[in-house]
Formats: sequence, structure tokens, C-alpha cells
Amino acid sequence: MENMNYTINKLIEKYSKNEYVMGRMENYVVVMLPNLLENADKNNNERYKRKHDLSCNSTDYINKFMLINKYYYCCQNELFMLYDDKHFIPCSEDDIQYKILSEITNDRELVPWKHKIKIGIIKLIKERSPLNAIPDSATIQFVINLLFPAIFTSRNHVKYFLTVIGDILNGKTTDIYIASVCLKKLINELHLQNNTYFENVNVIHNIKYKYHLYDFNKCRLLYINKQKNHFDIPRDFSKHIVDILCVATHYSSRYISSDHFLNQCNEKMLVEHCLFLYRNPVDTIVGGFIDKYIEPCNKSTISKKNMLFVWKKYLDEHNLPNILLHDTLLDRLKSQINFNDEGEYFIGVTSIIIPMVAEFIDFWDSSITENINTEYEIDEISGLFKKWTSKKFNDIEDSLILELIRHLYVNTDGNIHIDDDKYIVNIKCELWDKTQEVIDSLTFFKDEYSQEITEGNSYNIKSLSDAYAFYVLYKKDGLIISKRYFEKVAKDTIKDNIDSDDLIKNSWFI
Repeated sequence: MENMNYTINKLIEKYSKNEYVMGRMENYVVVMLPNLLENADKNNNERYKRKHDLSCNSTDYINKFMLINKYYYCCQNELFMLYDDKHFIPCSEDDIQYKILSEITNDRELVPWKHKIKIGIIKLIKERSPLNAIPDSATIQFVINLLFPAIFTSRNHVKYFLTVIGDILNGKTTDIYIASVCLKKLINELHLQNNTYFENVNVIHNIKYKYHLYDFNKCRLLYINKQKNHFDIPRDFSKHIVDILCVATHYSSRYISSDHFLNQCNEKMLVEHCLFLYRNPVDTIVGGFIDKYIEPCNKSTISKKNMLFVWKKYLDEHNLPNILLHDTLLDRLKSQINFNDEGEYFIGVTSIIIPMVAEFIDFWDSSITENINTEYEIDEISGLFKKWTSKKFNDIEDSLILELIRHLYVNTDGNIHIDDDKYIVNIKCELWDKTQEVIDSLTFFKDEYSQEITEGNSYNIKSLSDAYAFYVLYKKDGLIISKRYFEKVAKDTIKDNIDSDDLIKNSWFI
């Protein structure tokens, strides 16, 4: 204000004697200036209103765009994704920008700010992670169906697993989750894929596959299945990993934590299994083992090795990991059961399992020898054992015999090993010489068809399948060698007389 007064006064003083200039100045100040200032004020108000309207309209547009279009951003691999209410689908930034600019151009009202709006929306999308999205019911059901029944035994088991993963991703847990080794492949893939899309979080830090002196209060059993060594990763698991992780973090928020999920879960067996270590001290577990598997018997003893096998049977039946070191377990048992240190056996006790174990040891020691390149299937060994005992233990499952063989006879230093939980390799049973049986059958097969082949009948070409069918037809005692093993021995026996199509050359019959 002072500057304006000063300037006008200086001009009046300067031109006070110049009638022409003073007249012009009077016209500028009195006539023109009020109009100019009025127009300037009007234009300024219009610009302010236009800017305010643009700002409000652009804010409304951005908010509406973000609500309608479910775009998200994976920070680790800088990937934009669109959620279509079932799956998160990768999309390009160019596609998003094209959509924004096309809508603004068609509307025209926001055209002056279209690039500013575009930049603002992209910035907001980059702040929106799929892990913070609330998945639709279709996504949740898809993820559950992906894992049940292929991996988990119930839908609640899937929910618990996902809630645990969500807790880990959200940094909400310090508990140790002991899982079956059959889940290792799946969890490693989940860990790898999570760190490909999102921040580096060590998903596998809290998940262990063996118990190792952890505080029981911090332990949860995530999934223990002694009947499975591994699961194949579901075909679409990696493809839909963002769906899976989104549901996991959603469950973690929805149920507060995995422990809270168990508190409201009505699947009693799942809850009891997951919280088994948390709810049962070591002495309670050992006491339960003794009550169920060990019986008093004055004239009986159980060797240390057999006691450990009975303990393993207890763990398997309860789907528990090996929660105690052998020395720790034996010390706990010695405190409750008399023990002979010199002979290393427990005194005055027996177990319902021990008679079968003793019989099987006798069977094995008297009938089984080590023999390279010979194998028996577990159901064959089981059948021979039951036959050897005159079906005394006819109700014993093959899985128990398999574990007994693994416990007593398989070690890293010996040749005997188990393949695919089915084949016991490098043994021979004196009760049934499988290799010789195949050789004898091939001899009978050769004698049966040698005359026809010698006569040159081209329609009588024979294959290994024909030889096996002949064997099965004339085998009468119920113990049938598998086609796999029969053909293996046959190829070793006939050798060069079998072509690449498993057809037997006529020269072998002559």
C-alpha cells in the first residue's frame, strides 16, 4: 500500500506542471484502472473456481477409479495386477494409463489435468499391495479347493495352515510350527514365490521339520502325516500364488492369529493335534505312552532297542514328530520302569507289540539274507511273514512291518535299503526264491512254445508280456511276482534274445 501511494505521489510531483501528462494520469487512475482491476478480480475468481472444481472433480474421479478398478502392485518384481474378484491377473502399467487417459478424454472435463491425474493414480496403485486386499468368496473357495483334499485332510486344516502363513508374513508370531517333511516342497515354493512378488520375509524361519529341544509352549504341530513322505505341488499353486498369499494374510487379520483360529475351531481332532505339545508336558506324554503301550509282566523284559521301536509306533499312531532324544526318553522311562544296565533291558514289562516284533526278528534272522540286486515288495514280505507264523499275526498292517524293517535292518552303512516305501532292496528270502522262480517259469515257457516257433509259424511271436501271462496262469500258491520284477529278471536272463520292443527272438526257442 505504501509503495503504491509513494509511486503515485512521485508521479504527481514529477508531472504537476505538465497538463497533458496529468490529464492522462487522471484518465488512467479514475476511468481505466477501476475497470482493469474489476476484470482482473473477475478473471482471478473464475480461475480459482475452475481450479477448485478441477481439484474436486479429479479427487472424485481418482477415488471412484480406485474403488471400481481393483489394481494392485507387487513391489519386489514391480508387477501391476488386476483383481477380477476371483484371481489376481498380471497387467501392464501401459494398459492402466491407457484406461485412465481414455476415460478422461471421453469425459473432457478433466482433460487439462489428465497427466496429473494419471501420475496420481499410478502412485496410489503402487501403494496398494494384494496382501492388503480383502479376497472375494470365490477366491477363498478356489484356494481352499486347491489344497483340499490334495494336501490337507479337511477344510479347517487348510484354513489353519493359511492363517499360520499369514501370521508369519505379517510378523505376528514367534512360535515354532513343526510340519511333516511331506510339506517341505510346498512351503519352500511358497517362500520362494512370496519373495519374488513381495518383501523378503523368511517364511520358513518359523517352520521346522524336526523337533530340536524347542520349548513346548512355543510349539504347534502344523501338519504331521507319517503315511506320506512328500506331496506333489498342486499344478496351479505357483500360478495363483498371489491368490494364496492374499487369502493367508486375510485369514491372519480375520481370525487375529492362528491360535485364535484354533480357539474358535469346532474340529476337535485338529485342535488337539495342533496344540498337543503346548498342552502336554514331557512327563504327561511319556506317562500316556506307558499307559497305552506298556503292560506289567513279571517274567518279561523289553530290550532298549525294542522299547525305542514301541515308542516310534506310539509317535506314528499319534502323528507326532520325534519330540525326545533317545537318551532323554530312556532316562524318563528308567525313572518309572526298572532297568537292567548290564543287559540294557527293561524289567517286568511287556507290550502288545513286542510278541510280533520278536516273531518278526526270528522270521528275518532265519529266512532273510543279504543278496545284491534282489528285491521284495513290502506286501510280499508281509505275506511271507504271516505265512511263516501260520497267520498268527494276520491283522498286522504292511506299514508296521515296513517301519520295523527300517528300524531294525536299514542303516546308512549296509546294502539293504527301502525304495519308494515299497521295495526292500538287496535281500533274499529262503522261503521264496523269486529270481529262481522267474528262471524256472521261463524254462517252462520255452518248452511250451519251442515246437510252434521251430515250425516257423510267424503268428506265434512271443513277448515278455506273454511270458508273464504264462507264469501267472500256472502259478498256484498265491505268491505272484510282480510284472515289473518278472521282466527285470527275464531281461537279465534272456539278455540279447529280447529286442527293444520286449519281443522274444525266435532263436531263443530253438
